[in-house]
Amino acid sequence: VDIETFFEDEVYLYAINAQTRYLAGMKDHSQPVTEADFEVAAANIEKHFYIVGLMEEFDTTMLLFKKKLGWSGLPLYKRANVTPKDKERKQISERAKSIIREKFTYDFRLYELAQKRFQEHVEENKSFLSWNKPYYGLRLRIHQKFR
Repeated sequence: VDIETFFEDEVYLYAINAQTRYLAGMKDHSQPVTEADFEVAAANIEKHFYIVGLMEEFDTTMLLFKKKLGWSGLPLYKRANVTPKDKERKQISERAKSIIREKFTYDFRLYELAQKRFQEHVEENKSFLSWNKPYYGLRLRIHQKFR
């Protein structure tokens, strides 16, 4: 099944706006996500999430967790399943991109909200991050090289 067919088929409704569904506490996956559901999800982030992290900013997220949650150390990990930068990637058609933008409107909006919160955390902790990020990056490179 290609990506266009996947998201046009209502059988896959559960996958559409899945993050919004989850954060809104939706139990019935046969119903589409509404603006009201999005508002509940956004309010839940604001009310119940002490800190918001982003996967593409994983190291910074870990540093923010350390600071905000009072961790004494940081996890060392080895990157896996990472596409090499020079590898040619399969292009997604404009039609598929359009379908994804349409179907995942609420998840995109939720992600924008998470990015905004993340940037606020980064700004609040700019000094801490400027001192700790290079050191953490060095420790990770050493760990990854010898593990």
